[in-house]
Amino acid sequence: MSKKLNVVQACVFACFGSFIGTSLAGDLYLEPRLGLNRGNLPNVGSFLADNNSTSGGLLVGYKVTDQIAIETGYIDFGKIGYSTSSGGTASLFNGVLTSSGTWSGSVTAKASGIPIGLSLTAIDSDAWNMNLRVGYMWIDGSVTAVVNTGSGTYSGGFSAKVEEPYFGAGLGYKLSPETQVRFDVLTLKIDASAYRVNQYGLTFRKDF
Repeated sequence: MSKKLNVVQACVFACFGSFIGTSLAGDLYLEPRLGLNRGNLPNVGSFLADNNSTSGGLLVGYKVTDQIAIETGYIDFGKIGYSTSSGGTASLFNGVLTSSGTWSGSVTAKASGIPIGLSLTAIDSDAWNMNLRVGYMWIDGSVTAVVNTGSGTYSGGFSAKVEEPYFGAGLGYKLSPETQVRFDVLTLKIDASAYRVNQYGLTFRKDF
């Protein structure tokens, strides 16, 4: 991660911390997340895409007003990837591996992210709460591959850090004025490409 990005993150977290430090009771909330990720990787030849994974995380929010909150936290997007049980001549990772026989293998990608954004409350009744989310996410991802051939097993991989905007929406049912059970959706594109991740999360929100 670049020094410039580290400085930006430090400033954002410092501002968020100053809000929390001056907050009163009822302004802070926590949202543990447990959910399912759904990607849109296409099948490629004999490689079959697995676009589903489980995920988890935690969001921390500070309510600036009754309608606007600042949020940050951590989200684990789980693992997705490709697998195959048969193939012909293959080349992976810039031609490092070449095989002319039957082979099998898998390519797995995993990622986690730190979101910084706003939660905008559109509906807030005695029983229901509906909000919209928008922000920016720092994503740390890695890709690993394992290929089995007649001459042995080969592996390789790489890692990357990207920053992408995200959007979301959620609906919560209030068990009490301070607690909610929620269903939320977050969506983002990876590296400004056609690859999209949708996270469907079940959350429990606690106001303090």
